Amino acid sequence: MKKLAMLFVVALLALSVVSATTTTLSDAEVGMDYYDVQVVEFCLNNAGGQQNIAVVVDPICKDVDGNYGCQPADASAAGLFSVTPSASTMDDGDCVNLTLQTTIADPEDAGKFFYTVNGQVGETTIGSETGTVFVPEFGIIAALGILTIAGVYIYKKRN
Repeated sequence: MKKLAMLFVVALLALSVVSATTTTLSDAEVGMDYYDVQVVEFCLNNAGGQQNIAVVVDPICKDVDGNYGCQPADASAAGLFSVTPSASTMDDGDCVNLTLQTTIADPEDAGKFFYTVNGQVGETTIGSETGTVFVPEFGIIAALGILTIAGVYIYKKRN
């Protein structure tokens, strides 16, 4: 009897893994410049054949506390970074393009941004992915340029 119960539990776990809703965000990590636009794709599969799944992008934030994803301590990204889905709804097995756009005017506003895209039916989230966008600060770009120049100088001096 115990073996039969164990087999039943294993079968249930295997079935849940096979039939679990899967979401993908390609590319989940994106590097962008100031006033840049890029497109990524959010796909949802194995959602039980559901139709008209709402595509909700929320929250969107600028990382302040160093923790992954949007936390209460993180800053609003309003006016700096936006995510616009190509459709407001999708069906099971469909994909939606997300247009990422930076509107950073001041190097102080650059940094790491997070956004979460959800597939929702009513108030229930059935699939969710979090994306990361890196917008380099001017200081980082300047430091990389200086290091590159120094490396080339040292290379030429040795040869």
